[in-house]
Amino acid sequence: MTDALALADPEGAAVAIPGYLRPLTRLGGTAMTVAKAFALGAAGFGLALAVQGPLFFAAWTVLLVGWVLFRRRKLVALLRRFEDDTHLLLAGELERATADLDALCREARWVPTYHALFVFFRGVAELDAGNDRRALAILEAVRDSGWFGRRGFLGGYRGSLHGSIAVAHAMLDAPDEAAAELAHAHADLPSARRGTLILADVIVHARAARYRDALDRIEADFEHAERLLPARRIRLVRVLQAFCEAASGGGDYRIAASTTVSSEAVRDRLLRAALDRYAARWPALHAFLVTFPAA
Repeated sequence: MTDALALADPEGAAVAIPGYLRPLTRLGGTAMTVAKAFALGAAGFGLALAVQGPLFFAAWTVLLVGWVLFRRRKLVALLRRFEDDTHLLLAGELERATADLDALCREARWVPTYHALFVFFRGVAELDAGNDRRALAILEAVRDSGWFGRRGFLGGYRGSLHGSIAVAHAMLDAPDEAAAELAHAHADLPSARRGTLILADVIVHARAARYRDALDRIEADFEHAERLLPARRIRLVRVLQAFCEAASGGGDYRIAASTTVSSEAVRDRLLRAALDRYAARWPALHAFLVTFPAA
């Protein structure tokens, strides 16, 4: 057995994923919980043999309360770091976010639900960095782990997970797979949050040269997206909108993406870096961006 996931590409290469980025399945998580319960029970039995009478109950209470408090404090610390990492991802600080997400994924394997969540965002970091095959391997492992079921604790992330997988497929020139995952994403996302998928919608459609479909999604969801997404993501959508309008020969859309707006947007250092990472695997976008010199 190997401590890695592997995803073969059409040329026969493979992407190896370390074990700490492989979430346990739901069954594996149940087995871990049972093992912890047995370990705690064994500790209680040993304590009962060593301590008799009322002193046992006092010692057992101290042991249980101490274990619960220790576990809770450790989990709260992990979640605080995770929150910081999500902000780093949104700000485009990929190197810092990736390093700490790696550490979180190593440290959080004792709590499988949160480990799966941290690995999901680690996959998003790979996707944002332009490592599409590695991102797809991680994200599909997260999806297949079963923790992101519709009724589960992480069900609220299900639409975003499928959307991320769709983007990875799109950037790997697999439009059918991308469309299927995007359909799952929309099916799993409440209508009040549909704007959160606007970037995935645009990338999946535009990457397949369905520029009008991409523009239609922007027309339908842009106002929702403005309320839900950070400003840099919105500017990224606007630049991609200008690209789609240029590629489709223009069009009269309610939210005009003018050349001036695009020119100003691509001068943002972090936004231009994100665009360049997409353009490195997207020739048509690259040809569009060269008309806007970076600052």
